[in-house]
Amino acid sequence: VIHPSGKYAFVANYMGGIAMYPVSEDGSLQEASYVHYLEGSGPSPRQQSSHPHSITLDPDGRFAYVADLGTDKIMIFIINLENGILEPANTPFAQLAPGAGPRHLAFHPNGQLLYAINELNSSITSFRYDRADGHLQALQTVSTLPMDFNGDNTCADIHLTSDGRFLYGSNRGHNSIAIFFVDPGTGALEPMGHQSTGGEVPRSFAIDPFGGILYVANQNSDNIVYLKIGKDGKLEKIGELHIPTPVCLKFRPVVEAS
Repeated sequence: VIHPSGKYAFVANYMGGIAMYPVSEDGSLQEASYVHYLEGSGPSPRQQSSHPHSITLDPDGRFAYVADLGTDKIMIFIINLENGILEPANTPFAQLAPGAGPRHLAFHPNGQLLYAINELNSSITSFRYDRADGHLQALQTVSTLPMDFNGDNTCADIHLTSDGRFLYGSNRGHNSIAIFFVDPGTGALEPMGHQSTGGEVPRSFAIDPFGGILYVANQNSDNIVYLKIGKDGKLEKIGELHIPTPVCLKFRPVVEAS
């Protein structure tokens, strides 16, 4: 992920490390200014050590949040742009349930809420975000699966609509997008159902910049499926593209000519 200033890139390494790289004016990366290895473990066989899965920056670019799948923690760091390093926040982490396995994070557009999708126990946890010190207060945890589903599943990606009214999370196993309404007052998630991804193992998805279509990358079925986002937040398949083993989708930011 790139800092809003464009001066640094932040990288999570699943084997335990996080790093910060200065970005040159031509967009190339310089030698890392900061490298740090996290420690810890969890109760799952997949949690024998730290596994930083992603880094997400707060809307102001002051804090970095590391989803550590291996320790069931969201590590919180202060971004020191002057020295090109990360410093532990006053409250250095937010703890999730044992065996949850946080994978990806998403800030609500209002800048007051953070949502974590938990890979190992198929859930989403919401947090109240304190802009002053970066502290996270856990509010709610909801399942991403139907009550009658008892097969194997791991969660993957998470995104909100630009107006903050709806949140989506992907299920690998159930092969669906879980749909939630976001209460405008509390940020609480209300389940609205599921939409088939039209393929297997939806590892990544992205919402187009205009907010009308959700694109799902189905890793094991070699296709990207287009889902139209209705005004009620529900999804409808409108097309697909066949492409080998898609694993990540990102839209290139639109830069207006000066």
